[in-house]
Amino acid sequence: GVRRGDRVGVLMPHSPELVITLLAIWRAGAAYVPLDPLHPHSRARFILEHAGVTALVSVPELAGALGVVAARAVTPAEL
Repeated sequence: GVRRGDRVGVLMPHSPELVITLLAIWRAGAAYVPLDPLHPHSRARFILEHAGVTALVSVPELAGALGVVAARAVTPAEL
């Protein structure tokens, strides 16, 4: 559901799935907004709200801890 020009938040640990996720986002013509899992959750929420993010790709434990409500959260397996 991501379209050209959309912004997609990426909250994932460094892994091969992260590389695959970034390639999928680029292939869709979207831009990614990197979110560091080591930063405080309040900072990630601020970035999500102010960057115009339409979707969030994350692992379940990080997305759940973040309490995402405005963006649609998907796992890398759903890409």
